[in-house]
Amino acid sequence: MAIHSEHIPDGTAGSGPDTILRLIEWLSGDECRGVDDNGFIAGLGRRLLDQGLPLDRLKLHLPTLHPIVFARTFAWAPDEPVESAIVATAPGRRLHS
Repeated sequence: MAIHSEHIPDGTAGSGPDTILRLIEWLSGDECRGVDDNGFIAGLGRRLLDQGLPLDRLKLHLPTLHPIVFARTFAWAPDEPVESAIVATAPGRRLHS
């Protein structure tokens, strides 16, 4: 995994309380709720990079409670569009009893 030093602002790298607090405030604030799924993962990826995490790719796999759609998957990488996919269940397979 490569460290993207150009994404680490001076004096903000690391995991200090202020750094973590800014991320938590974004996750729990209105700005985070106002974006779609692609905007969420892109915003999270950018913020983790800005916090100093050496991140090359971020992938979220979100299971659903849908009888046909097993999960939704989102992948983000710096300077690339977000990739998204729906993972369907096998034909005839039941997820829930």
